[in-house]
Amino acid sequence: MLKPVFENPWVRAGGLLVLIVALLLLAYLLSGILIPLFFAFIVAYMFRPVIAALEKRRFTHMAAIILLVLILIAGFFSMPLMILPGMISEAQRLVHTTATDLESARFDQFLNRLPLETLVREMGWVPSDATEVNARVVLMQHLGDWVQQNALEFFRSHVPEIARAGKSAGASAVALFGTLTESLLGLVLFVGNLAVFAFVAIYLLKDYDAIVQTAHDLLPQRCRGRITDIMIQIDIQLRAYLRGQISVCVCLGVMYAVGFRLSGVPFAVPLGIFGGVASFVPYMGLTLTALPAALLIVLQFGIDGHLLGLLLTFLIAQGMEGYVLTPRLVGSQVGLSPVWVVLAIMVFGTSLGFVGLLLAVPMAAVLKVLVGEMLETYRKSPLFQEGLPDDSDS
Repeated sequence: MLKPVFENPWVRAGGLLVLIVALLLLAYLLSGILIPLFFAFIVAYMFRPVIAALEKRRFTHMAAIILLVLILIAGFFSMPLMILPGMISEAQRLVHTTATDLESARFDQFLNRLPLETLVREMGWVPSDATEVNARVVLMQHLGDWVQQNALEFFRSHVPEIARAGKSAGASAVALFGTLTESLLGLVLFVGNLAVFAFVAIYLLKDYDAIVQTAHDLLPQRCRGRITDIMIQIDIQLRAYLRGQISVCVCLGVMYAVGFRLSGVPFAVPLGIFGGVASFVPYMGLTLTALPAALLIVLQFGIDGHLLGLLLTFLIAQGMEGYVLTPRLVGSQVGLSPVWVVLAIMVFGTSLGFVGLLLAVPMAAVLKVLVGEMLETYRKSPLFQEGLPDDSDS
């Protein structure tokens, strides 16, 4: 009796929609668990070609995984050791330069532009007939006298407030201890989650092919070939994007670091590396590095020709990315126009936050394949072909 109901296409479509909504709701409720697992799968997906390349060089599967993990751990711990000494040296130089500028003629010229002499004369702190006045000395003397005269009166008037402040400080100390405890617990949880993430990623790397084959065997026989073709197209899109975009990020990081160093930007190498990593999201590297680099140059050298060097660095880097790196390294396989890239970043970034920014372009590439398949199915459907002349009629 229910067979005609279940064979109705609208009932099937409604049931599929309900199932999709239920799965999305379940994923939202379990997001705290699923997100680390999802990123572990992304890591396994990204490094699977590396494992395959090592296996072609006569490494066993497990030996290739162990070698890859050791390389990643060595890179993770060696990177700070290479960057931190330079950052400390740059910080000391920046502090020394800033302190020297405060005592230099540049700072004196800035103070001389202020109407300090007019101020001390209007306040009556110097005789009206005085011809030469050291306005800064007079201002500092009166400021010191004012602080000395009012300090004791302020203390007497605010004894109750000071007592309450002391009590609040004690409570704040207890709260600070509680915050430190929570921070320590958060650190332990972070390390635990990182360990679970690493374990899951290594497990997925180990059994990646078996997991993919199991998922393939669970597909319905009637549409297995079609789904397999779609997944192959999606895999080509994602691998082309990931491989090309990582190469673009490396090239941009090198260009940023070299350009910043030649332009005299403090912290040139760390800032260049940050710009390269941030460029994984299109246009984000330029957005996040331009202002800090300009501010550091102004602090170090003031407004001079170094800013022109910084501008040339960004112009060359963006020109190389748009006209050379992205066309050659990413290629035309992804084929997303800049408008769609910006739209995808806005939509996924708004809906999913930082994770959405990372996944915006890959998800857009996946949607491109799915939309193409939908359009192809629509063109072959009776709804589209209704009214078209048959070949036999011609």
